[in-house]
Amino acid sequence: MTEDFSPAPASIIIPAVGGLLFAGVVVGFVCHVPSPYSLSSICLIGSTGVYVALSMTAGSLAVWFIHAIFREHITVALRPLLWCIACSAAWMPLWCLLLKENSIWSAFIPSLIIASPARFLKKQSYGTKHQGAGDFDQANTQQLFQALESSSLFRSMIPAVLASVAFQAALGAFALDHSVMAALLFAVCTTVVVWSYPLRLRVQSGSRARESRSERDPVFIPFFAIFLTAIALTPFLRDVSVAGRFHSLLEANPKADRKSIRDGRLSLHSPSNSYSGVILLAPPKVHQKLVSTPPMKHPKLMGRFIKPVIIPFDGAYWYFKHPDPRPEPDARVVRGNPTKENVRSTDWIPISMEAHQYLGASLNTDCCTEIRVAIQNADNRSGTISLEVLLKDTGAIRTPAQSLGSVVIPSSEARRIAINRPPVNEVLAFPIPAKVSERRFDEITVLIKPAKERSLAGPQVAIQEFVLVP
Repeated sequence: MTEDFSPAPASIIIPAVGGLLFAGVVVGFVCHVPSPYSLSSICLIGSTGVYVALSMTAGSLAVWFIHAIFREHITVALRPLLWCIACSAAWMPLWCLLLKENSIWSAFIPSLIIASPARFLKKQSYGTKHQGAGDFDQANTQQLFQALESSSLFRSMIPAVLASVAFQAALGAFALDHSVMAALLFAVCTTVVVWSYPLRLRVQSGSRARESRSERDPVFIPFFAIFLTAIALTPFLRDVSVAGRFHSLLEANPKADRKSIRDGRLSLHSPSNSYSGVILLAPPKVHQKLVSTPPMKHPKLMGRFIKPVIIPFDGAYWYFKHPDPRPEPDARVVRGNPTKENVRSTDWIPISMEAHQYLGASLNTDCCTEIRVAIQNADNRSGTISLEVLLKDTGAIRTPAQSLGSVVIPSSEARRIAINRPPVNEVLAFPIPAKVSERRFDEITVLIKPAKERSLAGPQVAIQEFVLVP
């Protein structure tokens, strides 16, 4: 005679909640949204795999640790519980990235996270009661011909009504842009549907092996999670055309100008729908005339400058917020000096700052060995500031900008900066590596990147001039 035993729901809920919370904390610290057009295809695939594997490992370790501490109280089998929480935690990186990207699709991910634990809880709570159903003998065969008690119509309709109400309320919250409430209601709807869906119990001989195999049936879940997480990172690919299309798909307001997407100049609404950005124009300066280097038979002998060429900066500073790659068309345009301006974010989303200098002529990278950037740092807030120089050919839309690397501003590395410290003039050198030879550029872009703890305000750093060193 088989004992009618089913594990207490708390023995499943407690390790499940602990595992998912720990996985969420780990993912929140590790997963970060990359800079626009900064990911290669290999880097995207590698980052996605690492994020999902790390989340699954963190969730499984937390469940194992809780199971080891409360071994006497947790009666459920450890191996299927570990796999269940690992599959559920596989969706955590996708949810984290979509939340940080302020995507509307983040409202649907909690349903995927809750589905596996809900199914496992029901299977363990009800499946054990029928564990001896496979031992048919002459005595219990008579139960096959017994009439089942009919349940009341009202009781049978409760799950369907509850799921319908939760689903419709979730759609309403989703339409009104209340993502958190929509996510909660979608999760409730999923839980009710999973719990009310009838289980098909295995009663054949050798059922224990089949049940063990059925616990591993959703082996496709981690791979599907990796696939969707890769899609969430696709807007940050270096391929402008692909990144633009996926950016508009995942954006909170997907209406975008298709022509601007093809040009790599997205004009989407900012995540808060209230920040269009700022364009700060530097005062005009007299430029040394640049002569475009035409194709020659001996570019190594004739392509270089004879003496250093100085290019005073009179371009524009861009201030915008992620995930926008540039300020909005209705951004405020003013003329001024970034060392005297205080541009701040309107919420918790960091400010991105870029300086763009159009050269007026297309040059070959063989014209010089390095580019020196003269700057003035008037920022007295603690936290490092680094500069990254990009060389761009505006005529080649599909060709990504060539990075010359990042350099930390030495004056920003001080742990304590006096409030009345005068502006510091510095020169940073960016060598042009040999691998970028025979590349052309007509625009120099400088990414001004502050430390994370001080990224809610634009750095008070001004570009003075560029020096092309032969």
